[in-house]
Amino acid sequence: MSVTHSVNTSWDPDENQLIQRARLLNSSPEVVYDELMAYGSFLSSGHMILNRFDKELEVKLAERNDPLINLGLAYNGVNHEVLRNLYAQAKSGSGDAAYNKALQVAVLSNKAAADMDISFAMLPAISKDEFWRIAKEGDEDELSALLRNPGARGVLKDIFNRNPPLDSLPDERWRQLVMYATSNPGLNYDDSNEHGPDLTAWDIQKGVLNVLRTAPVDSHWVWALHPLLMVLNPSNVSRLPSKDEAIKLIERWRNVKVSKMFGEDKNEDDEGYYTGARMSDEFSCLLAALFGRVFVNNKFENIGSKGHEDLVMRCAWYGSEKMKSEEVQAGIDKDGNVFAMTALLNDNILLDKGCRRILETTLSRPLAAMYKRRCEQMRLRYKWFDTSPVSEDFEEESVTDEISALADAASVKALATELAVLKTSLAAISRSIFWATLILGGLILYK
Repeated sequence: MSVTHSVNTSWDPDENQLIQRARLLNSSPEVVYDELMAYGSFLSSGHMILNRFDKELEVKLAERNDPLINLGLAYNGVNHEVLRNLYAQAKSGSGDAAYNKALQVAVLSNKAAADMDISFAMLPAISKDEFWRIAKEGDEDELSALLRNPGARGVLKDIFNRNPPLDSLPDERWRQLVMYATSNPGLNYDDSNEHGPDLTAWDIQKGVLNVLRTAPVDSHWVWALHPLLMVLNPSNVSRLPSKDEAIKLIERWRNVKVSKMFGEDKNEDDEGYYTGARMSDEFSCLLAALFGRVFVNNKFENIGSKGHEDLVMRCAWYGSEKMKSEEVQAGIDKDGNVFAMTALLNDNILLDKGCRRILETTLSRPLAAMYKRRCEQMRLRYKWFDTSPVSEDFEEESVTDEISALADAASVKALATELAVLKTSLAAISRSIFWATLILGGLILYK
């Protein structure tokens, strides 16, 4: 008789392994699925180093061949052989096509099994040829699952650096891969410490520079790379080795025409999302703020200055140099939202409560959302950093872009509904299989 008790909300690594196996092997598929979700969350949060996982349990659960349990294993398991078998099952083309697609996406989304530092050639559940197929012709579900999976961070360095065989992809397809990879949280992971640098993080940031240096200079790529620049943690970006290289990078994109995508006059320049300036200017200012500080002869130098006659060169200064409160106010008075956007990329300004207080009084709704994101990045680097507003007049609820928040909430609600329907359907399938097997067995015994 199967166990149908409610599952705990977290995985208990201290439960006796024999009891744990016996309990789960005799639990209903619904219970096993819920516990596997907790199991995957536990492992992907870094607990795998404690070796508190049970690969043999995963094998035994897979032997039950239950659709709901298989889905839970695909999304949360760490046994590479089990995952490869489930992926092969999903790609076999037999059975329910919708379920097979869900199983495939679950494996590609698995955060616990993938090694964050490996490249596509060593992904545990799929072969190099399968990665190449996904990169070349994979659909939206496949690309989103794999390229936004922080557990597959190593894939990002291959995409941004356009490592073979990705170098043979058309530019348009490469642009699509870059856009999906931009949403991967692993983009900003950097585990460098006293024991050594995080080489994967270095390779990813070098790859970002490679995209900026080699991607076609047109409006489509500006719209693709603008979100990438916005989500980068300024503390992690690669420093260029000379002022000439930094200026060359900025000038490469500076004169690109970004026409309006909508409206009657398609020849009119589109506006930037954060500043109201032309998109080409906003993009150039972002580049200057992120890459305008270079490392030359073992010291940092800036290509710009706060009093420079060129707005882009001023932004290079705004994005990295130490400033006093009165300098922040002067920058706001002179350059408005452009100053605020680039100043938010400056760790020195965010570490100064006086400067933060002045910034908070001038932030538009999009910039307020950016401010929240930047404060969260600062908290990751400085554990003592307080993300709470420092100004009494600043309303904390204003830091979320209302339109984006509503869209995200709707998407999450729709996804949750789909998962609930899928889980219910799979549970029904499991029960049908169970009763069919029981009846068939009874008929065999009767004969």
